[in-house]
Amino acid sequence: MSAVIASDPFGLVGDLEDHIGTVDDLLRALMMLAETLDDDRSAVWRVAFIAQKEMQAIGEIHGRLFRLLHPNRDHFEVEGWPCDGGVQ
Repeated sequence: MSAVIASDPFGLVGDLEDHIGTVDDLLRALMMLAETLDDDRSAVWRVAFIAQKEMQAIGEIHGRLFRLLHPNRDHFEVEGWPCDGGVQ
C-alpha cells in the first residue's frame, strides 16, 4: 500500500492517527477471536492484551508529540486545548 506521507513533523504525527486506530481495532478483534478458541485462548488473548497496552503507550506518546509540534501550540498552551475542554 502506497500512501502520501507528510514532509513536516506535525504532519507526520497526524499521519500516525489512522494507523494507531487501525492497529488498536485489530488487537481488539484478536482479543474477541481469542474468546472463541478452546485450547490456546489465554495465550492468544495475552499476546493481544500486551500489544494493546503497548499501543496505548504509543498513543500517549503520539498525543504528547501532537501538542509539542502543533503550529498553534503557544496559543493553546495559554487558552487551553480543545480536547481538554479549553477553547473550542
